[in-house]
Amino acid sequence: MTRKIPYLPLFLNLAGKPCLVVGGGPVAWRKAQDLLAAEADVTVVSPQAVPPLQECAAEGRCHWLQRSYQPPEAGDYHLVIATTDDPEVNRRVSRDGAARAVPVNVVDQPHLCSAIFPAVVRRGIVTAAVATGGQAPYFTRYLREQLEVFLDRMTPLRYPEVLVRFREFAKRHARDADHEYRLYRRLLAGEPAQWEAWAAQEPPYDLWRAWLDEEC
Repeated sequence: MTRKIPYLPLFLNLAGKPCLVVGGGPVAWRKAQDLLAAEADVTVVSPQAVPPLQECAAEGRCHWLQRSYQPPEAGDYHLVIATTDDPEVNRRVSRDGAARAVPVNVVDQPHLCSAIFPAVVRRGIVTAAVATGGQAPYFTRYLREQLEVFLDRMTPLRYPEVLVRFREFAKRHARDADHEYRLYRRLLAGEPAQWEAWAAQEPPYDLWRAWLDEEC
């Protein structure tokens, strides 16, 4: 078994940042979509591109450089993803990124990666990510599916406004971090009908104030 790399879980703000996808196939399109969802400034470099990528470029949502990768251009971006089936190109992209301390993901080749993509579940205000460091991708997929089921059952996610208001209340009134945590546990134990009522009217501050003493 290869050595397990202790990756740092991290969420990046890539809005407006130049990011590069090397390759133009279906995988490149999926990765470009991930970057576009993060509002990155996406450039794709590849002699050919699948129709969705071509359409994306034609609509001005991304840039397509219709040529092969040119070293050391990976160093000019904030994040680089290599998706080609050419091992030498992938290795060169990895080296060029490393030389400029640019995070590089090489699809299905974790030994060439300085960054990996986790499996992601998005539900309202929650973004959950899980990864196995590239060592067990099918297990990662299974965990993501279980997370989807779990989060879909969570009533609070349907009422984010209540979560936001309660956070403001707890920040103002909780005695310390432990007290604040107990208050959140009390809130999250609410029944679905309670959450619906809380969201349909002004926050139940009298009830929440009563919890302050009950959860001491």
